[in-house]
Amino acid sequence: MKQQPWGKCFRYVSILTYINKIGAFNLVILKSEHITIKMRIKILVIDDEEAICEILKFNLEKEGYDVDCAYSAEEALEMDLSVYTLIMVDIMMEHISGFDFAKRVRNNPATEFTPIIFCSALGEEDDKVMGLNIGADDYVTKPFVIGEVLARVRAVLRRTRAAERVSALPLWRRIPMRSLMWCSTACA
Repeated sequence: MKQQPWGKCFRYVSILTYINKIGAFNLVILKSEHITIKMRIKILVIDDEEAICEILKFNLEKEGYDVDCAYSAEEALEMDLSVYTLIMVDIMMEHISGFDFAKRVRNNPATEFTPIIFCSALGEEDDKVMGLNIGADDYVTKPFVIGEVLARVRAVLRRTRAAERVSALPLWRRIPMRSLMWCSTACA
């Protein structure tokens, strides 16, 4: 029987699981000599123009991301959206617009915190403000420069990772010290 390539890796990793002060489980790697498993970031690109999807897919995969494409919001809604780290969506599509799609993503508890970047030809200030108010994390106008799109993807993912690190901290670590000092002096 052929051994799974990831099976050997776990022999070299010592893992300690503990419960932090608020009761959440954390996983800490104490020592590792060789790790071959790497979580890849999954991105979903939704656009009714196949050429745009293919351009974005090619360039994002070149950056090391796993990319899937959907050619309509309906097709995307049939997929398991909770597996994606980031969703890039066009606004002007048939049947369900990108705005409506984003509202559905934000109203779903499994995907409400998944970052969304709008890529649209709608470049007016009102459109951008509306997209950001609906819950988009960024907005790129078409025609776009691929270097800018990749930089915006990296920036959104960086902000997302930073927010995840903060929310993983125990509650007492998330409260700034000056707030605690103010509270202790105000309550005294």
